[in-house]
Amino acid sequence: MRLAEWFSGRPLAPGEDDVLEDVVKSGGTPNIQFVGWQTPDEFQKRLLEVLTKELNLKAANDAEGFDLKLGAKLSNEYLYFNLGAATQAEAWQILSPIRASPQGVAQVNRLIHKTFKKGTIEFARWPGWKRKIPEPMGLEEIVYGDKLICLKNHERNAWDTNAGENIEGYLANGEIGIAVGQFKTAKMTKAPWALKVEFASPINHNSNGYCFVWRLTF
Repeated sequence: MRLAEWFSGRPLAPGEDDVLEDVVKSGGTPNIQFVGWQTPDEFQKRLLEVLTKELNLKAANDAEGFDLKLGAKLSNEYLYFNLGAATQAEAWQILSPIRASPQGVAQVNRLIHKTFKKGTIEFARWPGWKRKIPEPMGLEEIVYGDKLICLKNHERNAWDTNAGENIEGYLANGEIGIAVGQFKTAKMTKAPWALKVEFASPINHNSNGYCFVWRLTF
């Protein structure tokens, strides 16, 4: 929280800068690295460079490598987000302490989508029965394989993978999930229409299963 205050635009209280003093003097630690930028374009370039290095991607536009780091599995030239993908998606995050401005949540999301999800968005717009995944949803154009975060506490219908049954599950604010469906199968008579999301954490105190939001609404 003290680190986030550095990016709030508010004056820092006396002594608040000591949280990074040792890191600045030493040039970095195994856990913290500083990367400077001056303009919005430079910020985007630096962010993609860091992602490429930290995720061990082949290049700054390695969409396949990016999805594999989100938990996708490659099979027959398709990347599938199967059950369990959400567990891997919790292994790393891109965080911003602000919503607006070039380094805010909205702009970072757009940059990630433009760089790594362009092909998936086009895939989601295939016409009619040829489409294999749900159409992009909402202003953010959420698609199959996107990482999502729950923004409120609420009860949801869920599927317990251990018990093999539907239950009422509690979904908490801040839960991280991955859109794992729908992906069209031979048994489906029409194009996919519902976006299903898997959340990695247990859905309640009595179950270790996964929770699905069967249809996202905007």
